[in-house]
Amino acid sequence: MHKEGLFGGGGLQTFAERAIERKWPEVLAIIAQGKRDAMSVSIVNNDGVQVASRDHGTEDRDKYDFSDIALRKARLSARTKMDTANVLRAPQLYLPGDPPFPGGVTRPMFHVGASGIEGDLDVRIADILAEGVQEEANEAFSKELVGDPDAIPADISATDEKPGDTDDQGHDQ
Repeated sequence: MHKEGLFGGGGLQTFAERAIERKWPEVLAIIAQGKRDAMSVSIVNNDGVQVASRDHGTEDRDKYDFSDIALRKARLSARTKMDTANVLRAPQLYLPGDPPFPGGVTRPMFHVGASGIEGDLDVRIADILAEGVQEEANEAFSKELVGDPDAIPADISATDEKPGDTDDQGHDQ
């Protein structure tokens, strides 16, 4: 299985959920540095479909829907294939309803939005979670290469491909 295949069939959701759980203590440490004790994060696939999210705290939630803003930041990054901090410099890319704030980061197979504290800290949290998703995928891919059957989430279909397998034309699969 190619590394990109790990993100399909529910793999991204599994990696995102694991990353949020594992990285949440780092997120809480950053929240403690911010202006308020409230934060929402959202992870979406390339189609903008949310695969994982988490909320923390209640401060100012009566004024702001941080969950919705985090999701819209992630979807803006998915649509533009840019971090939202960079989209700020390209206002022609905005559509009605897009949040004009930093805090959305893009990666080749997924996008993360964070909202609640302030722009720079939202970006740091989104980056930490994106790093966590990548670490989860890398770990699963590495274990698959050495034949660890417990490495890949059960909802990802395995293939019969082995490193070095070739197709009829001699190309690596």
